[in-house]
Amino acid sequence: MDKGFFENLFDFDGDGKLDCFERTFEYKAFEALTENDENEEDGEENG
Repeated sequence: MDKGFFENLFDFDGDGKLDCFERTFEYKAFEALTENDENEEDGEENG
């Protein structure tokens, strides 16, 4: 069973595996979370 980083959150068809479409959503969500963290860290350093 392939759960991915967010486990079954993006398993839209409920088959227990992430296809390329579902993996794309997972990746974009992870990217958005890490981008937000980087922006917050920059803001703290700059003032």
